Amino acid sequence: MTSNNSLTGGTTKLNYMESNDEELIAIIERKKRDIDCTEQESAEIKVWLRHTIILPQSNDALILKDIQIYFPIEYGEYLDEQTNI
Repeated sequence: MTSNNSLTGGTTKLNYMESNDEELIAIIERKKRDIDCTEQESAEIKVWLRHTIILPQSNDALILKDIQIYFPIEYGEYLDEQTNI
């Protein structure tokens, strides 16, 4: 029964991360069309940066590249946080 709970928890987290990526991609796509993001969306970008392990050749690597281009302030703040740890 414990393993079922762990599996469910893992699945829930995976589903959350997938939906979170979809929301993040939508934010990036709006920015590409010159639609600014809200403060909440800016915060979501920084949370994604803090909690995502970027693997080469993954969709996350492409998302990171877009964040670097379209959200330089958020990316810079993330880098500043990492150097201050």
